[in-house]
Amino acid sequence: MADIAEQNRLKTLLRERLLALDGVTLLGAQEAPHIVNLAVAGLRSQGLINALQDRGFCVSAGSACSKGHRSHVLEAMGVLPEHIDGSIRVSLSNETTEAEINAFAEALPQVIQSLR
Repeated sequence: MADIAEQNRLKTLLRERLLALDGVTLLGAQEAPHIVNLAVAGLRSQGLINALQDRGFCVSAGSACSKGHRSHVLEAMGVLPEHIDGSIRVSLSNETTEAEINAFAEALPQVIQSLR
């Protein structure tokens, strides 16, 4: 139970940091304590994944319900196609630290700028 509470705290911190970034959109209800799904306007998932991986961050494309194709769940939710195509999923674990959340939130704007 403590792990879930900590994941929720870290997810809230991450969401707050992401919402402060220009062009970042959070997707979905964000109810899972360990997942944040986001999109960056005008950028594709694979570019974000590659650039973040180069900085030591592992994220996934789209949503858990899509594997190699546009998520039918995000489509059904009414998410714009450009957001679906540029969505990434950040997953937290019981080993995720606040320092890692802060590092990711600081790296993402640099990644966005480098890809534009």
